[in-house]
Amino acid sequence: MPGVPTAIVIDRPTAAQVFTLIGAGAMGIIPRTLDPILVLRAFEMVMIGGHYIPPDIINPELGRELLPRRGFANAVRPKAIRPDLKLSHRQK
Repeated sequence: MPGVPTAIVIDRPTAAQVFTLIGAGAMGIIPRTLDPILVLRAFEMVMIGGHYIPPDIINPELGRELLPRRGFANAVRPKAIRPDLKLSHRQK
């Protein structure tokens, strides 16, 4: 429909796909691997009339910075509660 902002969510966009879709009238191309808050910002940009092109299409080095940070290997684990906890005389 003319006049309706269109954003396309795609798995692994290539430069050729992005430029073809933008040429066909899409206002935004949003990779599924993008961090969720950035997906929201990309949709907002398209809704107000702007365009969104994945930054790694323009500069491949930027792609690594925008990947979701959901790795459990880097997660900080909570400290274990001490089983032999003793209260001081003030805490009793």
